Amino acid sequence: MSHVPVSLAEEGGPARRRSVLGWRIVLGLYAGALATGTHWPQLQVGDPQHPADKLLHFTAFGGLALVLWQARYFRRVISLFLVTLAWTALDELSQAVPGIGRSVSYEDVVAGTMGNLCTCLLLWATRPLPHAVARLRRQRFDSMIDLILSRPIGWLGLVLSAAAGVTVALPGAVIINGFSAEPTPFQAGVVGLVFGSGLGAAAFLLMAMQSLEARMMERRLCLGCGAPVPTPVATSSTTEPERCPACQQTPLVAQWLPMPGVTTGAILRACLPPVLGGMATILLGFIVIQGYAALMPASDLVLRVNAFWNGLSKGMDTDINATCLCAVLAVTIERCRVRLARRLDEGHRVCLGCGHDLRSTPAADGTGRCGECGAGFVRIGR
Repeated sequence: MSHVPVSLAEEGGPARRRSVLGWRIVLGLYAGALATGTHWPQLQVGDPQHPADKLLHFTAFGGLALVLWQARYFRRVISLFLVTLAWTALDELSQAVPGIGRSVSYEDVVAGTMGNLCTCLLLWATRPLPHAVARLRRQRFDSMIDLILSRPIGWLGLVLSAAAGVTVALPGAVIINGFSAEPTPFQAGVVGLVFGSGLGAAAFLLMAMQSLEARMMERRLCLGCGAPVPTPVATSSTTEPERCPACQQTPLVAQWLPMPGVTTGAILRACLPPVLGGMATILLGFIVIQGYAALMPASDLVLRVNAFWNGLSKGMDTDINATCLCAVLAVTIERCRVRLARRLDEGHRVCLGCGHDLRSTPAADGTGRCGECGAGFVRIGR
């Protein structure tokens, strides 16, 4: 059986370097805006009756963790979490400087840390997996993102799409919040800002990636710089490889292999157990809360816990609830991705479309088709 190397363009190509430079510029601007906002003398935002500072700390330092990660200063999520935790604490302690009218609050540190934790949990859940096909898909995904953001037009599209998302989501969130018993429009606006910008940016990147992937497959574009690569390319480490004429990197055939798809039924079988587990966890949380309320009159411990909870600043309960939900979501996503990756990894032996045994089916240049249903598959080396 023929196998094709899975490695893609070398790390550190021109597109990646330009993309990282863009993210580091964003990090500098973001860090400057964050320091200005947290140290502005006697700054008051939102409704004094419903202060939004805890939600702002949660989203601001969660965003800081994301930008730090995209700037590729860290390779491990735990290192990112610890550095952002220290940044959060130092930022809060520096507000004790006389003359700026700010005060130090440990709850602000906790709120920022919870936002940082949520980002790190989601980064852990979407980390690259060791399975061969999943690794190939992720390498192509990351390389295409770098190619898109290696040019100013890519960043312009990202910013405009995020702004368009905010234009729709922010007023929508405020309007929906207005129907609640105790409206908090500023907090709703912050939520709309975060979700709108995130969804808008994600939609732009997905559409840009679809267009780029079609051109990449048709014109054999180098993932290191985006230039066309003439055939032949390297198919074995024992032969002298053909380098990209533009960036001199060594692309391999695997980067142009079509990615195998997964049927809806396979996705449901892979993701249903984790999703049901996440829903059961949330349901268990509601049951615990109801039991807690029932025990309150009879338990001194529960009364002390309730007094502590009621003593928290406004907004802390929202941050705590969001962190708990984020943890459940992260574990659900991670389990679903692992189960799907295992199924994809078996796709060269068992057809993803009909389950037919493919072990004796030839795969010229690493690709083949099932003799039963005609579904394509990829056979790549480990």
